[in-house]
Amino acid sequence: MATWMLAASLIYQIIIVVLVVLFFIGLYRFVSRLIQHTKNTKESLRRLEEKVDKLQEELNNINK
Repeated sequence: MATWMLAASLIYQIIIVVLVVLFFIGLYRFVSRLIQHTKNTKESLRRLEEKVDKLQEELNNINK
């Protein structure tokens, strides 16, 4: 009976450790995707800003 309880306790501990490891892996992947998304958004905004500046410059040249 004691070995059965020991085995059940060991299995429980292994399951908890695996769940904790999976949680941290998921957290790491979430944060890295969030950082990548932020970088992509900054790049997109920069390109959009350059296009708007170019259009504004062309409009200024037409109006002169």
